[in-house]
Amino acid sequence: MPAKKASKKAAPKSTQRTTAKKAAAKKPEFNLRNIAVATLGFYGKVFDVVQDRVEEARKDAPKTFEGLVKRGEKAQKELNKARKEMRKDIKDQVEDARDQLEDAVDRVRDTVAPAKA
Repeated sequence: MPAKKASKKAAPKSTQRTTAKKAAAKKPEFNLRNIAVATLGFYGKVFDVVQDRVEEARKDAPKTFEGLVKRGEKAQKELNKARKEMRKDIKDQVEDARDQLEDAVDRVRDTVAPAKA
């Protein structure tokens, strides 16, 4: 007897329908209700993320505040140092200007009223 060739039979129609239903189930259905629910889910997700960040900020707030206080104290010391240096520089400039003015006045006096011998 000759060997029978294996013939491929087409899958029964019920199997094809099941496969088609499974494929359809994997695709999201874009109807108005699903879009509304997805939008609501999106806003819920955003709310969760924001809430997590707010909680982290609240936990870090005292530490951040202390860091800002320390930086403020450092800045205040730097400003006081700069103020003292500027005050000294201005005082030196005023003294130099006074000395120059006194020298000029003395020269004018010497020119106007020569020294008596």
